Amino acid sequence: MGAVGRPAQLFSAKAGAVVFWTRAGEDGLRVHRDDGHLFVVQISGTKRRYLYDTPRDAADWSTGYVEDLESARTVDLRPGQVLYLPEGIAHHTRTLDTESVHVTVAIREPRLRDTAELAARACLARIPDHATLSGTGAGRERTADELLTRLAEALGRVDRAALVRDLSRRASEARGSR
Repeated sequence: MGAVGRPAQLFSAKAGAVVFWTRAGEDGLRVHRDDGHLFVVQISGTKRRYLYDTPRDAADWSTGYVEDLESARTVDLRPGQVLYLPEGIAHHTRTLDTESVHVTVAIREPRLRDTAELAARACLARIPDHATLSGTGAGRERTADELLTRLAEALGRVDRAALVRDLSRRASEARGSR
């Protein structure tokens, strides 16, 4: 089993590692948020990290590039040092005096959205592929109501423990950072 597989199994989450090389005086990606916990290992050179905020609520942020943030705290990472960045913290980097090499290990936990998707798939498996929503508007509404009632009942019967076990198993078997 490779080194990436071990963190994935340990955390029951997706794990991946990426190596970054940057020339002296260059910036990395512009300010952004990642959707996982990051462990940054500085291999060579010194890289300045600009750290902004960590949202308290998942509804308050999304992954990707960020604009208009308040002033940043800075941390200079030197060879042999490791920095932990919690999920969602806005950040960017600048290489200082010489070229820089660092490795980022990302741990991505199963998402609530993944849980809902698996539960919905389990419910949808009980609906025949050939079933259609046909008839008049009122008939379609009745059919849709019946379908939603059946889905709600099916969701109520989902084995929650098995669902969580399945998500954990899928995450620990996953390779790559996404």
